[in-house]
Amino acid sequence: MQAGGGPFRVKVDIESEYAAPPEQAMVEAWIRGTEIHDQQIVLTAHIQETTSANDDGSGCVSMLEIGRALSRLIKDGRIPRPRRDIRFWWVNELSSQPRYFRENPQEPARMLVDLNQDMVGARQSWGGRVQYASRLPWSLPHALDDVMESVLTLVRDGNTAYLTTRGTKLPVPYTREIVAVKGSREPFHAAMVPYYDSTDHHAFTPAHVGVPGTSLTNWPDEFIHATSDDLENVDATQLERNAIVVAGVALYFAGVGDEGAPALAAYVASRGASRIAADVATAVAGIAQAAPGGREAAYAAARNLVSQSYRKEAGALASVRRLSPSARGAAYVSEALDRLDAGRRRELEALAAAYRAITGRAPAEAAPSADEQALAEKVYAPVADLGAWQDAMEKIKPVEGLHSMMRFEVYNFADGKRTGLEVYQSVAAEALSAGAWYYGEVRPPDVREALERAVQAGAYTVREAR
Repeated sequence: MQAGGGPFRVKVDIESEYAAPPEQAMVEAWIRGTEIHDQQIVLTAHIQETTSANDDGSGCVSMLEIGRALSRLIKDGRIPRPRRDIRFWWVNELSSQPRYFRENPQEPARMLVDLNQDMVGARQSWGGRVQYASRLPWSLPHALDDVMESVLTLVRDGNTAYLTTRGTKLPVPYTREIVAVKGSREPFHAAMVPYYDSTDHHAFTPAHVGVPGTSLTNWPDEFIHATSDDLENVDATQLERNAIVVAGVALYFAGVGDEGAPALAAYVASRGASRIAADVATAVAGIAQAAPGGREAAYAAARNLVSQSYRKEAGALASVRRLSPSARGAAYVSEALDRLDAGRRRELEALAAAYRAITGRAPAEAAPSADEQALAEKVYAPVADLGAWQDAMEKIKPVEGLHSMMRFEVYNFADGKRTGLEVYQSVAAEALSAGAWYYGEVRPPDVREALERAVQAGAYTVREAR
């Protein structure tokens, strides 16, 4: 070989095994709160990919720096110690947490939100990457969505160049510049998008756990799981921007109380109204774009979307009560929920009027399909034991044609209270709101098959609906 022969072909045999018994491990740190210890803010990043700089070395070091910086600021008296605990978890991706919750089923009830970081240091100009933040699934509405989007948008817009600053006294190119000493001056491409999984916040959001979770995750990433995911792939400026977003959201939830809850509730209600308006527009567009023979079905889907959108926003608004259960915030939430209900009735009436204007006739109720009728007759409930549920869920074969996120939502909405039809309606509305290009189409037979497979696997039980 040294003499220059070749090329050579090398065959490598690798023998490997898991240690017996298998173990899970994670590293944990705390910033202890002053008052509230059963509403923890949990920060996560996965540590097992030890050779990958961005995935997820970036999330791990960002979380460490957030903890270091906040601890120093508290020690120096520059910020007050938070009211709630902030908990830091370096984990095995989508693996440590399910095991922990299985062995400590009481712990999720002591957690308020999860903020995950996965691939947060990417040099965005390499491959056209965007820093996405996951919205919550519709089965788990919470004020977290609006707080996260508020802080993320502030950092994004403050680090994007706009023509309107030209010729003004505002700083250029960025009005609220965040740039690391050894980082770039690239813009910050970031957006909130409908729920996605693929990383550690997804371990918190199953209904059996029920902790609202979001993640910052850049995509696309042509270097993922490759030796090219090295330090040259990471930009200190993007790391700093993401760390500020997560630290800001964590500190807000760690400190908000009776005095801040009314403003949060009002903000969530206002943002919810804008999302409902977008869903109403989607509903009207669906009727207008449907073929004449399909407009009754489109109208049924439109009514369902509007109703489910209001239900979701009511859940997000109601989540503020946990932060302020008995003061002005709780009173405002009750008033705002009444306004939401009145708004739902008005929007459904307006939707019927739009249908009459588009079609020239009054809407008629579409007859249920055979699968819809069968779903209406059943109620599906998850087995109570988390470990048994986890084991059974691993046996379920996915239904082809049903997006994995919508399958996840089918099992979240099947809570032992909703009928199978109500589960289908909830998931179908979520998919319609996001768009067929994002989640695909949800069909009654697919939902029915997914639920029946869960029953066969032992993850759910089924009974006749009353």
